Amino acid sequence: VMVLVLLSVYLAVSDIDQKTNVVFSCELGASCVVYVKESATVIEDVFSLKKNINSNFECVLKETYEGESYEDFSFTDSFETEHEIEEINFVASVCPVINEIKQEESGAVATGWIETSLVCEGENKEKILIHGAIPFSQSIDAKSGDKFSLLIKSVSAKLKTKSEVELSFDARLVAKKYNSEFVNVVSDIEEVGDKEVSDYAIRVYVAKENEDLFAIAKQMNMRPEEIVKQNQFASEGLKEGTRLVVYSPLNIQFGD
Repeated sequence: VMVLVLLSVYLAVSDIDQKTNVVFSCELGASCVVYVKESATVIEDVFSLKKNINSNFECVLKETYEGESYEDFSFTDSFETEHEIEEINFVASVCPVINEIKQEESGAVATGWIETSLVCEGENKEKILIHGAIPFSQSIDAKSGDKFSLLIKSVSAKLKTKSEVELSFDARLVAKKYNSEFVNVVSDIEEVGDKEVSDYAIRVYVAKENEDLFAIAKQMNMRPEEIVKQNQFASEGLKEGTRLVVYSPLNIQFGD
């Protein structure tokens, strides 16, 4: 016998016999499937604290990562500063900004700028921190709805004049693809009163070789006409492997 719990709730199984008799003790209503050699029984919300509850749902966006594409590129540009610079000491920071994504026939085009800070040395050997922004534009085989990021792999800087700095970048434009869908999640559960206990369940029975309707009805503790009422094809005879699905009471006891 194998029991498959369909929801993650606290569930204690006290006893399972070789058929379908089960004793449960749990904190919340749930669903499970009891598998035996010849049948499967879906027990749905027949074990609980005997309380009715209201569940409030929230709609949230679920994103599933599906892969990425990237494009490596290099570019060089310059900017002017109001300072008189004798020497560039080092690049202090680099911050890429993607401003816009446009969809074209060949793919997506990302445009933006790279904000760069450099520590330099002035005419009197004083240290100067200067800032500049270098624009960029790069195409990639992707959709405009993907999530884009720009990674700076390397940067170098040199003086063109005492007031103009030239920057060279090696960069990688990355487009990550996500599948987005809105799903409902339980945000709140409220107890609203006592619940009428039910001992009904969905039961699936697979007929064995040379097994007739009367033998199956005896196995399921039902009348043959009750089975036929829910499975009209059964009146024409059964063969090995025929699946019968019924909704019927079970002999189930509940723990406190």
